[in-house]
Amino acid sequence: MRVLLLAALAAVISAAADAQPREFRDCANCPAMIAIPPGGFLMGSPLSEVVAEGVPTQYHGEGLPQTRINFAQGFALGKFPVTRTEYWAFLSATNHPRAGPCWGLTIQSNGGGKFEERSDLNWQSPGFDQTANDPSVCVSWDDAQAYVAWLSQRTGKRYRLPSEAEWEYTARGGTPGPRWWPGGRESACGYANVRDYSFVGAYNFKRDENVFPCSDGYAHTSPVDAFPANPFGLYDALGNVAVWTQDCWNPDLKTIPRNGAARTTGDCTLRVTRGATWYGNP
Repeated sequence: MRVLLLAALAAVISAAADAQPREFRDCANCPAMIAIPPGGFLMGSPLSEVVAEGVPTQYHGEGLPQTRINFAQGFALGKFPVTRTEYWAFLSATNHPRAGPCWGLTIQSNGGGKFEERSDLNWQSPGFDQTANDPSVCVSWDDAQAYVAWLSQRTGKRYRLPSEAEWEYTARGGTPGPRWWPGGRESACGYANVRDYSFVGAYNFKRDENVFPCSDGYAHTSPVDAFPANPFGLYDALGNVAVWTQDCWNPDLKTIPRNGAARTTGDCTLRVTRGATWYGNP
């Protein structure tokens, strides 16, 4: 079974990878995959960490109660986020719609910015420049499902979106803290594309508590290999673009499956994204 992780089109997963080599690719334009071994982890965050990180009160319960998740089988996740080149291979081979709308940043008259859905933005023109090796953005959950189906048909393997638990397990890379790299917020720019001085400087926003106190060199998205891989060998596990998962929205972890499967109960008109972005608050 193959699994797929897409977001604003971010990464890709493939499941039942126990017999696969450490790194593999199922076709020429398919995402490179990293085999992830079976294992377990503690999903969620303690309240003390949430408070220390300055998370607004209304979100304090989302990572509670911390829950032990165990994966009986290995799976594989995309080594990099799905790039514009890889997504274009799908679009050029199908009749899938390419138009927007897309969520983008609109600069306000007072100098601030507001993210809103805009009909003038789409996958090809997201409102900022990208290279062919940048991650695909302006990709809806339905777009991601169509991409998964195309990969499955093309390779004869079963691709799907990952569960939220699979995403968090791989994003943590075996580490227990709020981020997989060492150090605090001031270290972030050496490991991920985040909301930093490069971003706020491009828009003349304030340098306040909503900004990582460093510069990563990118005001928008960055090439998928611009920052180091996490301990599992995955790039952009945090930062750059947010990632779609298969799960329906729930306000906490009370009903999360302990075997790492996707949660298909709750508000399924909303789907969970994870991973943070180049413009997201710390």
